[in-house]
Amino acid sequence: MAQSQWLWVGALLGVALLAPTARASFSPPKGGGYGEIWRLATIAEERAQMPGFAAFALAVATSESRGKNTAANTSESEARYACKLYEANADTRYKDNPHSAERWCFGSGGWFGFMPATALSGKAFRHMDPYMVFDPAASVAFLADYVRRVVNGYWKKLPPSCRNWLTIRRFMASNKVGLDCDETNYDRSFRVREKLGTNLMERGLPANMMYGGVTIGNWPGGWELYQLLASFEGDVEPAVLEEDIPDMSHQTGEDQ
Repeated sequence: MAQSQWLWVGALLGVALLAPTARASFSPPKGGGYGEIWRLATIAEERAQMPGFAAFALAVATSESRGKNTAANTSESEARYACKLYEANADTRYKDNPHSAERWCFGSGGWFGFMPATALSGKAFRHMDPYMVFDPAASVAFLADYVRRVVNGYWKKLPPSCRNWLTIRRFMASNKVGLDCDETNYDRSFRVREKLGTNLMERGLPANMMYGGVTIGNWPGGWELYQLLASFEGDVEPAVLEEDIPDMSHQTGEDQ
């Protein structure tokens, strides 16, 4: 592995926490879903100066989609909640979005299991098609922007020891879980930690990477990041932009 590809490891952990055996066990994935996630997320990590983002993206995609950008959870309960999130903001945040409610209300999907109303919450994305959660470049930009929003909105409310990737993952479950750094109020806080550790190790990464501090040194802007990533897109399935959600062979729905 080139030396530059390991720069994010030192920045993420701050100290040399990776044992030689753990370091040797990780090889960046090449080709396919995980390879493209790693490639695009590494570009985003370097551009936004967000050490550890690529590893986090791999772990989240392992849980949510198994690296398949067309994965979707279209269960009745998921679709109902996706619609609830959209309707709560339809007349404000998304009032200028030209797409019908149907396209917001299918459930969740893409590499990172986003509901459209969460993914498109950033100002740069509110005009986009909700089905862009299935687009590789857009979904990585959505995840990076989600991290930015959590950092800007909640880091001051949390002690420094909790400003890490585990907390970001917990916020993806709910704000209450995200704020439960000490695992004192919600059983799900514990389950998120256990699952994230498992997902990291599945990708050959050490579980303790979840405790790496999350910092953003140079945010380029959400739309600018998306355009950058789109210019580097590789050979993966295109964004789902048809009128109907396709029949997905893989459906997520497990606890985060």
